Amino acid sequence: MVKTKLFLLCILFFFANSLYAYDCSGLAQYVQGTYATGSLVKNQNKAYRCTVGGWCSVGGPYAPGTGWAWANAWSDLGSCDSTTSSI
Repeated sequence: MVKTKLFLLCILFFFANSLYAYDCSGLAQYVQGTYATGSLVKNQNKAYRCTVGGWCSVGGPYAPGTGWAWANAWSDLGSCDSTTSSI
């Protein structure tokens, strides 16, 4: 019984991680610059979508995945994976 539950948890964990992957092959690498709401970039092997254009363009604290306030300007779309996409 315990082995079955552990196996099912492992399977769920595997599929959850697979669903949270994004095909970044067509995305530009993030560089500090001007980004409009809805812009897509990759940074540190993750994909991001700009949610607040003015803040996405500030950089520094708003740099996706690295700045202390990035979550206020960007949404995390998942880890880059060239074979699976969350969209």
